[in-house]
Amino acid sequence: MPLFHYEALDDEGRTVVGTMDVRGEAALRDRLQSLGYTPTLVEVSRRHLREAAAPAQRARVAAPAAEGSRIEIPQQQVAHLYHQLAVLLHAGMTPSEALAELAPRIRDKHAQPIALELMQGARGGQALSDLMRRHPRSFPDGDVGLIAAAEEGGFLPQAFEMLSETHQVDVDTRRRLRVWTWFFHSNVLGLFLVIALAVFLKSMLAGFWDAESVADLLNRGLQPARRVLFLVTIPLIALYVGGLWAMRRARVIPSWRRRWHGFLLRTRFTASVHRLRAATALLRTLQLLFHAGVENVRSWETAASVVPNLVLRDEALRATEHVLREYRFADGLTHCSFVDQNAPATVAAGESAGDLENALGRVAAAAQAEEQRAVGAAVMGGMLSMVVWFFLIGGLAFAAVAWACGAGLTALGENSGAF
Repeated sequence: MPLFHYEALDDEGRTVVGTMDVRGEAALRDRLQSLGYTPTLVEVSRRHLREAAAPAQRARVAAPAAEGSRIEIPQQQVAHLYHQLAVLLHAGMTPSEALAELAPRIRDKHAQPIALELMQGARGGQALSDLMRRHPRSFPDGDVGLIAAAEEGGFLPQAFEMLSETHQVDVDTRRRLRVWTWFFHSNVLGLFLVIALAVFLKSMLAGFWDAESVADLLNRGLQPARRVLFLVTIPLIALYVGGLWAMRRARVIPSWRRRWHGFLLRTRFTASVHRLRAATALLRTLQLLFHAGVENVRSWETAASVVPNLVLRDEALRATEHVLREYRFADGLTHCSFVDQNAPATVAAGESAGDLENALGRVAAAAQAEEQRAVGAAVMGGMLSMVVWFFLIGGLAFAAVAWACGAGLTALGENSGAF
C-alpha cells in the first residue's frame, strides 16, 4: 500500500500533519473523517515506504545511532527547541515553516546550524527523524524514535511537547542537585588534599625540637608532603576527574550509550525513573499510533523504538514476536519487565471491550504519575546521600588529621624526652 502525506484540521481548527499507510486517497479521507479531522491536503508521500516487519528496519531500530555529527546541543537548548516547535506546529505550521521561523532567532552556536540543516532537509522532503538521526549527541535515540512514530501517526506537535517536558524535567532535576553534587565533589577532592596535609603536620610536629628555624621546620614538613602530593594526591585527583569525564561522555557518545543505560538500571536512585519513563514512552506512543490507525505490529515496533533506554528498548523489541501471534498489545506488555504488572490486564480488557485507546491512555497516565513521584524520590534520595557522604568524608578527613597530629606529638615527645 502507498504511503500518503496529509494535512487536516481538527475540531478546534488546528492543523494536523502526518503520514498514513492506506489503500488509497479515498480510504485516507474516510479514515481522517472517522477520527474527527477535516482533510485539506492528501498526496502520495515523497518519502519511500519503510516496511514494518523487514529485518533491515528492525536492525536499524534496535541498533544505537552511528557516531554521526559530534556537535552537542545543551539539553536546556534542546528542551527549548522542542517546545518552540510544538507551539508552532500546533499553530498549523509545517515542520519546514516552523524551523524557518525558529532558526534565525536561535543564538546558541551549536543549535543554530543544526536547526538550519533540519529546515533545509525538511524543505527537500526529508523526514525530520532521519535528519535528527545525523546528530546523535544532540538528539538521543528515544527522541528520534518518537519523532519517527509521530511522522507515521500524524502527532508531531504532541511528540515535541512530550519530549520538551521530559527534557525539562531532566534539566530541572539536574539543577536541583547541582549544588549538592558540586559540594560532594569538593569534599572528595578535599579528602585527597588532606592526605598530603596530614603527612605535612606529622612530619612538622615530629621535627619541632630539632628544627633550627621556622623555615627549617616548614621544610621538614613540606618535603614528605610534596612526595605524597605528587605520588598519591595528584594521581587520585586525576583518576577521579577522569572517571567523572568518562561518565559524562558515556551519556552522549553513541558507542558508549548502551553500557551507560545498563549502569543506570543498576543504580538505586535512577533505575525506577528510567523504567517508568520507558513504560510511559511505550504506552503513550502505542495510544497515539492506535488513534492514528496504524496496524498493531507496526505500531508496536515503532513504539518500541521510542523507549529511551537502549537496554529496555531491546526488551520491548524482543516482545514483538508475542504481539505477532495474536496481534494484541497485552501479549507484548506481559513480556516487558518495566511495565507495571497490572497494565497488561487493563490493556487486555480494553482490547476485548473495544476501548483500547482509553485503556492505553489510563495505563500511560498512571506510569507518568509514578515517574514523577520517582523523580521526586530520586532527588530527595540523592540529597540525603550527599549529606551522608559529607559526614563520612569529613570523618575520614578528621581521622587523618587526628592521626597525623597524634603521631607527630608522640614523635615530638620521644625526641624531647618528655615522655
